[in-house]
Amino acid sequence: MKESNNYETAILYTNIGTCYTRLSDYSKAVVYLEKAESIYSENSLPEGENYINLLNSIAAAYFYMGLFEKSDEYFNKGIEKIGSSNSALSLNFLNSFAIGLGSAGKVTNGEALIVSSLEKARHFYGESSRDYIEILKNYADYLRIFKIDNKKSLSLYEKCIAYLETHKEDFSLREPVLLGYSLALSEKGESAKALEIVQELLFSGVDRQNSYPETDNPSIID
Repeated sequence: MKESNNYETAILYTNIGTCYTRLSDYSKAVVYLEKAESIYSENSLPEGENYINLLNSIAAAYFYMGLFEKSDEYFNKGIEKIGSSNSALSLNFLNSFAIGLGSAGKVTNGEALIVSSLEKARHFYGESSRDYIEILKNYADYLRIFKIDNKKSLSLYEKCIAYLETHKEDFSLREPVLLGYSLALSEKGESAKALEIVQELLFSGVDRQNSYPETDNPSIID
């Protein structure tokens, strides 16, 4: 019962800190977030998904306060806790935070956070790792969604596609990469090429040996 109460208190402090983060009051955010972390530490609470998100919240808050060494300390701590096999948890959290900043009009801040995450992933896992490629895809998405640099976005998607060419079994990454790439192509005015990619995604699971005209991938030129 005591552990449950401590855990609920840690979650409460985390939520308050997160609210202050969204209000851009990073100093207050850190006070509550670090209080939450101390509860985890002092009571040896399980360090699961919520704890990883807590560490990344602290890292993000310190990042926007300009305290980059403290930011790196907490980001690295999170990386060490989750291990490379589950690192998408941490990286996707940071991506969601960046998207939230961009949607709130803080586009430059959001981009800076993703660029920082990309560099850390490069350092920890290497440019040939899935973790790095997934953040590269996130960066390409961000550049496209917030209309920052479509040319650069296309270039990043193409690097992701090059990775997928040697990892054809990675269907969970393939679909969002190709969909994002097709959207970026469409915005560039290359609608036919974009449609071709979307059609390939839609019909990739069709058995070509036993297909029927009604379910065949239609020709782009008809």
